[in-house]
Amino acid sequence: DWLTVEEEDRDGELVDEVMLGNARVAVSVVPAEDGSIVFLDDRRTRRNLIAVGPQHDRIRTWLLEEGTTSDEFFAGGAVDLVQSSTPCEVTERRDDEEAGAFTLSTQQEHDLEGGEGRSLCLDKHVRLPVDGAQVRLTLDAEVHGAPPILIATEIPLSLGREMPRLWADGVEVSVASRGLEAARELRVVGPQGTGVEIRIDPPQEVWIGGVLGTEDVGVVIVPVLRLAQGSHA
Repeated sequence: DWLTVEEEDRDGELVDEVMLGNARVAVSVVPAEDGSIVFLDDRRTRRNLIAVGPQHDRIRTWLLEEGTTSDEFFAGGAVDLVQSSTPCEVTERRDDEEAGAFTLSTQQEHDLEGGEGRSLCLDKHVRLPVDGAQVRLTLDAEVHGAPPILIATEIPLSLGREMPRLWADGVEVSVASRGLEAARELRVVGPQGTGVEIRIDPPQEVWIGGVLGTEDVGVVIVPVLRLAQGSHA
């Protein structure tokens, strides 16, 4: 069992990219890009699992108006509420030897459109174990101001040159579906049997969209969480 942590600092001021890896999976986080995960490598297949074309090439968060729909999101009509942001900072690099895992934490504050004093503080924690093909992404958010907002976490997945199959809580659903009221466990299986499991805690509404281009085939999964003024998640 082994775990590597590499940092690339191109300008001498900010960590541009943090790469975590073990024998089964590698993940790359870019603090300067809102702490987005831009690379998720399956060591066995040597495939970046989140490369689903230029429009869906990273795991990122969107801050949206409460009434935003899945159809608007996948049609490109959803408007991100972020008006301005502080630089995203790496707040912790924790090597937990007892648990056998490394956690990278980032924090960023956003001023939002739609009202004076409307803002959000968002902490992201990416955890990779020493062994096992598992990546845990935890969001801690605190919102101020009204009206409520949606935090949508975009997770693109590409497992081959054919459209994958999708199960939600044990029931197969179409990748062309635009939404599930609530889901806890999702399983995406590619044409060669490669599978990815996504566990959502607590269960959330999930938007689903297939991507079928000349070269890019995959599915985009978007857990959606509603946050009202003064609430934490």
